[in-house]
Amino acid sequence: MQLAMALEPAAEPCIEYFPDCTDREIHEVLAILDKWSQRNASHVTHLRAAERRDFRGLVVTIATDPEPGTIADAPGGALVTCHVPARNLSQTGFGFIAPPVFAPRWMSDGTPLLKTSELFRIGRRLTLQFERGGAAPLQMDGTVVRARPIHRGFFEIGVRFCGRKPG
Repeated sequence: MQLAMALEPAAEPCIEYFPDCTDREIHEVLAILDKWSQRNASHVTHLRAAERRDFRGLVVTIATDPEPGTIADAPGGALVTCHVPARNLSQTGFGFIAPPVFAPRWMSDGTPLLKTSELFRIGRRLTLQFERGGAAPLQMDGTVVRARPIHRGFFEIGVRFCGRKPG
């Protein structure tokens, strides 16, 4: 299964970042997490208000609270996006995994590698773009509520939805 998806053309310049790992590594980490979830399905912490569904593919994230001096506050007003490997989806949130580092399509001094631990810290506000098979992407605002290290240096990230963007 190829995980790559194209981003809708942006009005402003866009710097796209992708997981700095192989599709195989992504699939292996997702398989390990799925196995853990099956074993712990009846545990009280897994009993949630909204049912989770497996969801696979790449989803585009955009930091909506860039900090001065970070790549998300890119020079020239460039939009910085990260394509993240999806894990699951519910009515109230979205889960994904992230390798330790994200890399731009083209490396330069102006596009350094980005660390997951800095990109997706708890409290970070994001806009998520979900592809809809030819229709305009569904855009949801959310906040990172969980960021924990898991296998092979990857992180499991949980985002609580705050609202849907018009469109």
